[in-house]
Amino acid sequence: MDLRGVAPRKGAPCDTIDSMGGRYVTASEPRNFAFCRRAWFLEKLGAESALVADRARGRRDHESHVRVVQQANRGRRAATMLFALGLVGIAAAFICWFTR
Repeated sequence: MDLRGVAPRKGAPCDTIDSMGGRYVTASEPRNFAFCRRAWFLEKLGAESALVADRARGRRDHESHVRVVQQANRGRRAATMLFALGLVGIAAAFICWFTR
């Protein structure tokens, strides 16, 4: 059944994403609520957090960690490729040695 172009019923609780309004709960909200209900409530009201500098530092730390992990993954891939090329080289040397 194709429902494109069908207008949502008035008052329907969840016909469209837009009709949900602010009732979504993000993945971090339960954690924030469990940590401090008042801070969660104030954040929902749009109040500015006093920990803006700490959050910015945490974000920078995480971005730095991501770069370190990506660099390590590139090094691991390069090492794997060099190892595979070495095995191919050894196999080629043995084949040349035994076919003389």
